[in-house]
Amino acid sequence: MSTPRRRFLGWLGSASLLGAAGRPSIAPLVRQESLPGDADGHAVPLAATYDMSWTNRVTGKYKAVFDSPEIASAAALARAVAWCEMYKEVYGAERTEMSPVVVLRHW
Repeated sequence: MSTPRRRFLGWLGSASLLGAAGRPSIAPLVRQESLPGDADGHAVPLAATYDMSWTNRVTGKYKAVFDSPEIASAAALARAVAWCEMYKEVYGAERTEMSPVVVLRHW
């Protein structure tokens, strides 16, 4: 590498470190207490236009979400089944204790 390129890369690395160090954390702004909740302490949507009733059916002790941008490949479904089998084998979990959620979306 030539000297100007090294100098630029050094400047770029230093600038990115300084930028990250000088940035305030948003962790204090994101708190569970700030969300409106129901009697059980679960967050509730601000507008009635959002249907979040499906979350009440995710009741298992073990929960996972599998996202699939392509329906045809069924990869998310296969991963969800494999996840259930592995949890049963590794942890001895019963199928009734698991709640896999498969998100099928298409562009």
